[in-house]
Amino acid sequence: MKTKKFMSLILALVMALSLAVPAFATTATLETTDLSDMSKIDTAVTQVNGIYQAPILALTVPKKINLLLNPYGVNVTINKDTAIEDDVQGQIVSADNLIISRSNVPIEIKATATGTITSGGGETGAWTLSKTPIASNSVKKEALVYMVFGTVDTSTINDATKVTKFIKTTKTSSDTPYEGLNDRNDIHYATVTPATLAEVTFVDATTKKDGIIIQAGEGKETWLNQSLAECSVTETVNNGTTTYSYNSVSAVAFKLDGAMVANPKDSSWGKDDKLAISVAWKFVPGPQANSSGNGGVAQADATVTLTGGTTATAAIDALDVSGTIANQTIAITLPAGATGLTLDGATNFQVTPTGGTNNTAANVGIALSGNTITLTGADIKSVLTETGITAGSGTITLKYESDDQQGGTPDVTVTLTVNFTNVAGN
Repeated sequence: MKTKKFMSLILALVMALSLAVPAFATTATLETTDLSDMSKIDTAVTQVNGIYQAPILALTVPKKINLLLNPYGVNVTINKDTAIEDDVQGQIVSADNLIISRSNVPIEIKATATGTITSGGGETGAWTLSKTPIASNSVKKEALVYMVFGTVDTSTINDATKVTKFIKTTKTSSDTPYEGLNDRNDIHYATVTPATLAEVTFVDATTKKDGIIIQAGEGKETWLNQSLAECSVTETVNNGTTTYSYNSVSAVAFKLDGAMVANPKDSSWGKDDKLAISVAWKFVPGPQANSSGNGGVAQADATVTLTGGTTATAAIDALDVSGTIANQTIAITLPAGATGLTLDGATNFQVTPTGGTNNTAANVGIALSGNTITLTGADIKSVLTETGITAGSGTITLKYESDDQQGGTPDVTVTLTVNFTNVAGN
């Protein structure tokens, strides 16, 4: 049954990917019926032929990644040529790896992880995978291993040439992994601590989660909080042949982390202690973001413009938190026919800082005037001024009225992600 279930997931992915190329007619003929005889005007027939319109699906998924069981926390270099992470230190070590989409529809992700333990036996003894945080006084030969997921800022990968470099798999000495990313500053993982483990990752997830706790044997299918956004794709049909130009990408990051009992009481760790993990992915396409929910009439997305001219992604980088931070302005350009931009909820939003000694979310004030949002600089500084803080991120949810050309004015909701980066130090 496990084999059948695993194969069903693989087949689902294969079937989804097989829908990448829609059918196009090479010639078009308008067939009509002319009527001039009064006695035959009720004999006209129109035949409707419905065909399926497939989305453009283009996904890149890592085939193999490396994992180190490192109970003594030795500083190591892993995946230097194929992933972002270089020198790392921890008991469970893997590089940052990306699932990349160039698809023209948003995609939800589900995953099922299966762990297989190999034990050295003899004096080294068998070991087990824990489903809960490892106690500080544990003397068992055990490890907690979990896969944690994160969002990726790919806003700078905004034309076909950059997309090609970003997904390039064969690297030369001059190439950088995932070219265009600002190293790990553009990746934001969910925060995982022993106290939050049950909320962040859970082995029997029935709701969306930020990760998966690995166990021996097949785990439960987990629906991830992180998803792949709709990307910009240009289709060209020439003599019946369709080609695609991918002008943007979306990505979800994942890595493995956890903890081990470094010195078990009755055994020790050895070179024959290994863990193999197989992850079966399921990708679920959704409707395009610019499709109206009432009548199916296409609606344009709101355009976001930052002070300084950056477009599309609300990313505020290179803040000098050692000095005064000016209020940050985000201008929203609404689609034609759209009116009534409002904040959906409170006049502040939560920013969660990363790095350093503080990961507690804090409020940043918002003021909305017309189609312009102003973020309070003093509040931004208060989030990012504690020693060691390197970045923070939060979201703003807006609503506006959009004419659906069907006589109604439904609400359209837009969620903007705002990233703050403290690169000037404290």
